[in-house]
Amino acid sequence: MSAAADMDREYLEAVRRGDMAAARRMVGDAAAAGGYRVGPVYHGSADATITAFDPRRCGTIRRSDWGRGIYFTPSPSAADGYRIDAVRETDPERRRLWAEFEARAREMGTSPMGMSLDLGRDSPGYRDLQRFERRWLARARALDKTAEGRVYAAYLRIFNLLIEH
Repeated sequence: MSAAADMDREYLEAVRRGDMAAARRMVGDAAAAGGYRVGPVYHGSADATITAFDPRRCGTIRRSDWGRGIYFTPSPSAADGYRIDAVRETDPERRRLWAEFEARAREMGTSPMGMSLDLGRDSPGYRDLQRFERRWLARARALDKTAEGRVYAAYLRIFNLLIEH
């Protein structure tokens, strides 16, 4: 049996035993042996079917203040927050509800951000817009609780550092 097959067998045995610490350690050791020196790091996505990070897909779900790229975090919980954001951004129903909210606000001469100042919090117009806002927020909250998308753990090997050490 090959060394790779032995490592695979040991890893699967650790998973079957429920020894995830050993399984993670084995993955980390194999990554380091392969030159992957950064990790584990995490990426949250609305796409639960990623098998490889494809630079051509950068920016297809979400734009970043730092430019196009594939972003990772050392925090699994932060990656889960990014997953939730991506699920929200790609949900057609949430987009539709936002468009309705925004269109109704425009009809009233305001925007979702300015409705309380422009209309006054006690006005019938403000209460009307709140109905649209509540529907949009309810959809966003429902999406927050879904298991859609996935958080991916990765080890990275950097070939072309742009920052001098």
